Amino acid sequence: MFSKIMSGLGLQGVTVETVLQNPSLQAGSTLHGEISFKGGSSDKEINGLYLQLVTMAEVESGDHEFNQPLVLQEWLVNSRFLLPAHQAHSFPFSIQLPFETPITEVACRRNGARVWIQTHMDVDWGLDATDRDYLKVLPTPAMQIFLQAMQRCGFVLSTVDVEKGQLTARNFRSTIGC
Repeated sequence: MFSKIMSGLGLQGVTVETVLQNPSLQAGSTLHGEISFKGGSSDKEINGLYLQLVTMAEVESGDHEFNQPLVLQEWLVNSRFLLPAHQAHSFPFSIQLPFETPITEVACRRNGARVWIQTHMDVDWGLDATDRDYLKVLPTPAMQIFLQAMQRCGFVLSTVDVEKGQLTARNFRSTIGC
């Protein structure tokens, strides 16, 4: 609504659109894409252009549970620059997903795992421009073998979700917070 009012006044903001070349991939794989953006009705100072790997995580607080977006990793694509009015630009990118990225594509009764790339353009003295593109994160070959073995043993995967926290084991600690 606000953007329609601003547009009606001739005050269009910066826009950003990310196109993913391979939105279906395994954890640890390289994601390729292109970020396209266009200046608004006036020159804008851009503080930074970022890609964020985000999931919806279940958070426990006291006796309550709730879901909130959790940034798993952030990449700086471009630092401070001037974006002239109405000028269009694009940047190709390649980023490696962490090996601990939550798996979203698994057969189960209730799958609550969602992972996306959030593009964030930090506009100085203006509305930030954002874009969200969902990923299909497939199990790695080792995970597939494990899931198939469990299924052959008669186990049925019931629910998949993402919980905020860190996994700690002997000589290991997870790094991305879920």
